[in-house]
Amino acid sequence: MQNSNLVKDIVLEKAQTTFSGIEIDENTDFFSVGISSLAVVNFQMEVEQALNCAVETSELMANSTLGDWVNLYQSAAQTN
Repeated sequence: MQNSNLVKDIVLEKAQTTFSGIEIDENTDFFSVGISSLAVVNFQMEVEQALNCAVETSELMANSTLGDWVNLYQSAAQTN
C-alpha cells in the first residue's frame, strides 16, 4: 500500500515530464488542452510503472483530469 500523498506526487511529477510545455493542473481535462489519447496511454504506463499498480484504461479515459487520476490511483494503491 502506498501513501496517498506519494501517489499524488508521483502522478503530478509524471504529468510534468510527460506533458512538458502544456499548462495543466489537477482540474484540467487532458483532451481539452489537445493531449492525444496515445499520449494519455503513455502517461498511464509511466504512472503504473512508478506505482506498481494498474487502473483500467477505459476508467482513466472517462475520468480525464489529473485530480481524477490521483483519486483512481490512490484507490488502486490501497488495494494493491
